[in-house]
Amino acid sequence: MMTKDQSGRRRNLPWPFLTTYIFFDLLATALGMGVPFLNILLGFPVGWILAKRAPAGEPPFASIWRGAWLTAGVTFLLMAAIWLPQARNLFNPAFDFSQSGVPLWLYDPKLSFTGWLILMVLVSPFLQLLATLSAAFIYLLRKEQRNNSRKGDTCVAPTSSRPLDSSRQRDSDKVPRAEGGILRSHSTRKTHG
Repeated sequence: MMTKDQSGRRRNLPWPFLTTYIFFDLLATALGMGVPFLNILLGFPVGWILAKRAPAGEPPFASIWRGAWLTAGVTFLLMAAIWLPQARNLFNPAFDFSQSGVPLWLYDPKLSFTGWLILMVLVSPFLQLLATLSAAFIYLLRKEQRNNSRKGDTCVAPTSSRPLDSSRQRDSDKVPRAEGGILRSHSTRKTHG
């Protein structure tokens, strides 16, 4: 698969990253014995790495989106290879679904088996996609906060360039405070004594 760099030239995706991901995806599947719980958790570090390695010239969301779909697609193919051969048992009238080894979450063993296949093949890669995108979004937010703090920017722009003198009341003093179950303003609070 090819992508474009800053100058418009086409460049290869980082194949070492993809082969490393495939290795860890296979390892997570093996450790989970075919249940992709660890594959979903693998989406968090993958999203972090995708956001960190996003090219500077293009919006980071495009490369993160492509990478997240690619990694979820690898997990989908792996789960389809493991679980879809079992789908032929849905058409076998002699198959005992209660002895299939899947959790019987639904009232009918055949429905539980069908739900398990849908969960393993479709829902789990989608959850991995969401985990990857969530981690990438969190990384981008942290990066933006770090960049703003280095520049000296704050989230709220100051209302004036004059320094706050002691004769003016501070905004924090105007914030209502709860005392004794009654909401009172700090500046109008009466002292008891």
